[in-house]
Amino acid sequence: MLRVLRQGPEGVEEAHDFGTLARWAAQNETLWVDLEETQPQELEELARLFHLHPLTIEDCLHGGQRPKLEEYDGYLFLVLHALPQIPGDSSLVKEMDELYIYLTPRSLVTVHRREVEADPHPSP
Repeated sequence: MLRVLRQGPEGVEEAHDFGTLARWAAQNETLWVDLEETQPQELEELARLFHLHPLTIEDCLHGGQRPKLEEYDGYLFLVLHALPQIPGDSSLVKEMDELYIYLTPRSLVTVHRREVEADPHPSP
């Protein structure tokens, strides 16, 4: 699922298609692009739009990466691990979720296989 947020003069706008993403990226807009349950053709389109190195795309497709930070021409690439929340038993962790992050001067691109849970009100 693709979700694109654009910070424009009218406030935040949201889109869910690559056509709008391509138009906003070409206009050099400030964007957050979030891709969940990624398909190979979607990653290829992201690579084309943001000039992403093929090795980083392979990392997103195959997984099993260690946490890292790499610098490429025009962006940073990060791999982070997140603890998934398992309904019914918050102490049980079956596997870590991998989160892939591309940070450009005008965009944040996040790629992940499953929904990344976040508790906006964590307990102390």
